[in-house]
Amino acid sequence: MIYAIDVDGVIIDSQVEQLIDGYNAYRQFYKKTALFDGKRIDFDNYKRLLKKHKDTVNKFKRIHPYAKSAEEIVILYHIIDNNIKIKNDQDFRNLLKTISQRSLMKGHYELYRQRYLFEKHKNWQKIIKPFKEMLNFVKKNITRSVILSNKDLKTIQLMFKYFGIKIDDNRIFSTEITNDKNKKLKLIAKKYKTPYADINFIDDEYFNLFEAKQLGVKCYMAVWGNNNPQQRKEAKKIGIRLLKLENLKNI
Repeated sequence: MIYAIDVDGVIIDSQVEQLIDGYNAYRQFYKKTALFDGKRIDFDNYKRLLKKHKDTVNKFKRIHPYAKSAEEIVILYHIIDNNIKIKNDQDFRNLLKTISQRSLMKGHYELYRQRYLFEKHKNWQKIIKPFKEMLNFVKKNITRSVILSNKDLKTIQLMFKYFGIKIDDNRIFSTEITNDKNKKLKLIAKKYKTPYADINFIDDEYFNLFEAKQLGVKCYMAVWGNNNPQQRKEAKKIGIRLLKLENLKNI
């Protein structure tokens, strides 16, 4: 049995990091934006700007559950800046269809560029908070765990070092491999000669879990992460287990 565990929203609360990286990337394309006073957010001003612009922060948090990749996080600011109404996952997916793949990939690479710039500050990890119960779960089950994340390997390594998680790089399936988590699950099943039914996949994103469910993987939605009541309802309806931090010992 293997635990395939996501990072963002599952092991760590990286919403502030994604909020900052996504905005800084968006600002590179739309320099006249008035969001956050049009200023680049850095380690020295992020507390002040996020406090001053609580309305924008709250809008980001409301629609954040619909984004599952770097480029989609950047698109969230296009939605906020243009007051586009997004009521559900389908609205968001329909919007994505109107944006060219070339534009999406520009946003993808720009977010990572902005992330690496932010990570040059020696204390950048302080904006990221671990979910302590999940952190302990990973450490306790490290020999049976693999990391299944659409975050880049460099950032995962830096964060794991900071939080004391020791795991071999060959057990980290990051964005450099693919952003398709089903492809990663297939690689994991093949590499460890494990049936899908013996893989416990813990993620907070509805679409990732929805697709993994089709493989026959045991899927757990981390309700403390990046999802909303509507997505939790849909997940439960198709047999995805809703997981609370206090119930980690039961899986």
